[in-house]
Amino acid sequence: RAQYPTPDGAVMKALWLAQTKFGWLAPEVMQLVADTLDLPFAKVYGVATFYTQYFKEPRGRYVFDVCT
Repeated sequence: RAQYPTPDGAVMKALWLAQTKFGWLAPEVMQLVADTLDLPFAKVYGVATFYTQYFKEPRGRYVFDVCT
């Protein structure tokens, strides 16, 4: 709680942990994060869809990001 004093501050870390556990962020997983942090689903969904490091569909074993 000391590291993330507000639920808004914990959204990105919670999504990352959920993605690590489940492999990707299905709507049910995003709802679990929202319920756990007592935040609206829309806020969690907005964060998940804004950042490309969160996978909204199953991915392969290896993911390569190319920056040009």
